[in-house]
Amino acid sequence: MIADSGPKGTPEAGYRTEIRSRWTDKDLYLLYTCPYQVLNLHPNPSTTTETNQLWNWDVAEAFIGADFNHIRQYKEFQVSPQGEWWILKSIAIIPNLGAGHRGIPATR
Repeated sequence: MIADSGPKGTPEAGYRTEIRSRWTDKDLYLLYTCPYQVLNLHPNPSTTTETNQLWNWDVAEAFIGADFNHIRQYKEFQVSPQGEWWILKSIAIIPNLGAGHRGIPATR
């Protein structure tokens, strides 16, 4: 899969990301290839515990749901180029707020 659009769906030059996936009965593997020139990285990375507010830095994200009847319920996974990670375990059901909306009420 190729992702090359911004939050409003328009292509953005220089932000092309390739995403590859493989899975087993129990596991999902994602590979992100993000050829960026400059990265905004957390100055003190930790790879042994979750990094709160990791979204303030450059990350690759996956939004994964399993129930098409409740499409707005999903888990969010983030990983940084430095191996930091963060998992949002529960997303509140929210109304459709329209294209370009970036805020999502959530609980951990």
